Order: sequence, then C-alpha cells, then structure tokens
Amino acid sequence: MSVNSERNLTIDLLRGLASIWIIFFHVRHALPENTDFYSGKIWFENFIHYGHKSVNIFFMLSSYLLLKRFRIYQETLKNPIRSFYIKRFLRVLPLWWLACLIYFFVERNALGLESKHLFSSMTFIFGFFKEPAFNYTTVGWSLFVEESFYLFAPFLFLYVDKLWKAVLMVAVTYIVKFYWFKNCDPAFPNFCYGSPLANYNYFFLGITLFYFEHTFSLSKKLKEWLFCIGGLSFFLVHFPIPGREFLITGVFCSVVLGSAPGILLRNPLSSFMIQTGQYCYGIYLFHLMMLKGTNTFMNSISNYIPFGFYLFYPLCVLLCFLVTFIAAKVSFDKVEAKISHWGRKFTAGI
Repeated sequence: MSVNSERNLTIDLLRGLASIWIIFFHVRHALPENTDFYSGKIWFENFIHYGHKSVNIFFMLSSYLLLKRFRIYQETLKNPIRSFYIKRFLRVLPLWWLACLIYFFVERNALGLESKHLFSSMTFIFGFFKEPAFNYTTVGWSLFVEESFYLFAPFLFLYVDKLWKAVLMVAVTYIVKFYWFKNCDPAFPNFCYGSPLANYNYFFLGITLFYFEHTFSLSKKLKEWLFCIGGLSFFLVHFPIPGREFLITGVFCSVVLGSAPGILLRNPLSSFMIQTGQYCYGIYLFHLMMLKGTNTFMNSISNYIPFGFYLFYPLCVLLCFLVTFIAAKVSFDKVEAKISHWGRKFTAGI
C-alpha cells in the first residue's frame, strides 16, 4: 500500500481546534460556579462540557498518523519497528520529562509531592495507581493511555492490515470498554475514565479511518460534506451517552479521510489554527500551569472588568491561550523540533 507522505494540514487544523476546546473546558472549570452568566445557559454548558472529548479526537488522530508514518517507514527504512520506537521516544519523553519537573517544583509544597510522585510521572507508572497525587500534572492520564498503545502499536499495525480487521477491533475494544465501566469502581472516576481499556476504541477507530481512506476513493466535495455533517452532529449532542458519543466523535473525525484541505482551511484564521495544531503537544502539556497564573491575575483585576463574567470568561480563555501558545512555541522551537530533527538523522541509516 503506497502512502502519501505529504503533511495533512486538515489534521493540524483539527488538532488546533481540539487544543483550544480543551482550554475552554479547563478555564470554565477553574472559574467560580455561582455566577448568573452560566445559570440556564444549557447550550453553553454542553459546548464547554464536550471540551474534554477533544482528547478522544487526539487519540484517533494519533493512531491514524502513526499508522500512516509506519507504512512510510516500511517503505523507506531498514528496520521500521525499531525506528518507530526510537522516534516515539524522542517525540514524547523529553518534553514530558521537562513538564514533570516543572510541575513538580511548582506544586511540590501545595500538593505535598515527594520523589516517588516525580518518578511515577516520569515513568508513566502513575496510571496503575488510584491515588490522584501520583498524576500531579493532571494531563498525564492521556499520555499514559497513548504510551500504553505505543508499546504494541507496530505489531498491531502489522496484524490489523485490512479494513475489516480494523472494524472488528473497534467492536472488540468497544465491548471491552463497556465491561470495564460496568465493573470499574465508581469511587475513582478519574481512574476509570483514564484507563487504556476505556480509550483503546478511539485508536482503532483512527486505524479504521486510515483504511477507509485508502480503500475507497472519495471526492473532495464528499470529504468536506463529511466534515460538516460530523462537526454539526458533534455540537448538537446534549447528553454524554457512551455509544452515541463514540459514534459521533468518529464521524467528526471523518475529516481525516482526505489530505485535501477541508472547508475550514479557506478562512483567514486557518494558518494560525494550523500552527496551533503543530504546537498542540506543548499546548496540552503546559496549559493547566499557565491557567493557574492567568486565573490568579484575572481574579486580581476582576473588579475593573466591565460587564462582569460576560467578559471575564472570554478574557481568561484568551489570556490563557496566548501565554500557553508562547510557551508551546518556545518548547517546539527549542526542544521538539531539534530533537525530532536529530531523531530523523539517527534513524535514517537504521
């Protein structure tokens, strides 16, 4: 199977949208609840609530892109499996270790953190503990899920090599998810929802999308309609029903079916959103840290903001996003890009 190695800008744009949506979600939950602005705004609460579903979008895009890259490795590199692991190690761990250290020293006294918590975060073993302190970065749960998938990804890619196998694995992992939630201890909701067993179905849905794209030839117009219908369906959902949420998130991600630019690539903000998508890893890692600082600052000047919370919330989102974007850009330029470049050179002869 020949795979187009060109960068898919639509995926970058979708990752940018998902990154901003996550910030909307976390900023909302960092603000006081007793405000007239939010009372009765069901549409608003539904939109913000589904911000945490952006992580599911990242899971699906991750498996889609990893499978695409692995196929390219098979065509261009001598040892694609070894190259896969080396590149994943260099792509994820250096910046994650930096984030763990920063969070540790910032939150050490407030959370009573010890060296065991730092070790558990840097090695991802915190995912096996129910105690929240072991995941003191908060965002680490999704990386634990992704890293657990990466451990087996190359071998899964070798076995799941056809559309029907991918669809079968979606069904199997969804059944596993159902029984996991049925038997998981509800006293530890973060542990239940942050388990790989609760999220592997999204990775296999991304694999299904990859094979769907390479099995059927779809016109550019049809791909754009899929994006519109999927996006509209996602925003119209009001209740977090697991089955419906799973299917609708999948439809929403149908935008990755083609490398042709989607409808949103034609708006004036598209280049900025694409750049945001390219910085999404740093944005995801550092946005909660930046949120604490921006929220403290905004609360200190809240009495001087006209229209109260009508402006307070969007200003919090804007300020948090801007400082997070700057931090992510610096980390991308100084850490991610340089290490990725070195990794490409290192694996070129492998």
